[in-house]
Amino acid sequence: MDSHKVFALLLLITSALSQKYSFGGVLSQAKIVGAGEREVFSYECKTGSCMMTYFWTTSTWDFFDRTRIKYYIDEEPSPSIDGRLFMMHGVGYGVQTMFGHERAGKGAKTGGLYNTYRIPFAKKVRVTLSLPEGINDGLLWVIFRGVENAGPVSLSYDTQLTKDARLKLYTNEDIPLKPLQYIDLSNSNKSGALFQVTININSTGLNFIEGCVRAHLNQGKSMLVLGTGIEDYFQSAFTFNGGEFRYPGAGLNVKFPGDTGLSAYKFHTDDPFLFNDGLRLTLRNGDTFDPETNLKCVLLEGGQPVGSPQLSVVSSHTWVYEW
Repeated sequence: MDSHKVFALLLLITSALSQKYSFGGVLSQAKIVGAGEREVFSYECKTGSCMMTYFWTTSTWDFFDRTRIKYYIDEEPSPSIDGRLFMMHGVGYGVQTMFGHERAGKGAKTGGLYNTYRIPFAKKVRVTLSLPEGINDGLLWVIFRGVENAGPVSLSYDTQLTKDARLKLYTNEDIPLKPLQYIDLSNSNKSGALFQVTININSTGLNFIEGCVRAHLNQGKSMLVLGTGIEDYFQSAFTFNGGEFRYPGAGLNVKFPGDTGLSAYKFHTDDPFLFNDGLRLTLRNGDTFDPETNLKCVLLEGGQPVGSPQLSVVSSHTWVYEW
């Protein structure tokens, strides 16, 4: 083969490898039976730079909200994404409310969950599903889509992440918290970007809402307050006194009767929060103020409690891009 033909062939191969194209898969009315993990999608990347871009699902079984979804990225032995279906989409347990925006939503009373989360991988992605405890069978519908030869993740039009960024999910499930006790929403020792936070809290009153949201940075050497109360962090005010709302950036999907709890979500896309050398994101069950200055969130220990927080049960799903 002469040099001109070799050069032309190399150009053709280079052009093919540089092109973006979509891949995907579906299951329609698939019978899911028994306990344990069931693989519902897998794909091997051809270009060394792939990204999952769309997920939708619904089913016929009860307690669909507690269905467990796992993503195994690049043949990792333990899934970096492992969560409960509704919480993964900003929806608390048992919530039947419908909502939607460009990142995630719920399009039916008991199903129709979707997201457009960008989940990068280089070699292979494998997704599994497990039925909720006590459920033995049901029918599943699911759609996956992704892009080959994908570029870096962009949180928003002006915040592009490194090409090595990988999405990780940190979870807490039904954790009892004593008054003024802290809980880690995420705990990363890497650099990265906070993507999304969902909480579901049950208590006997709303004093838990005074808990500050704190970001402990640089291996605990510094701290930044992200919310001077739960409602402040989720972009509301005064104990969510306007009721439920569902915006692209944040929302209160449900406020339980009698002020006994809530479910809320926040996306850090247009409000990017980047970190280096570690992030420990914490929430407190209620909080205190400094009697000398009357300021909240300045004391990690001690101080005067705001109201009378009670025992609370907290679930959370926190998505973080890490590199």
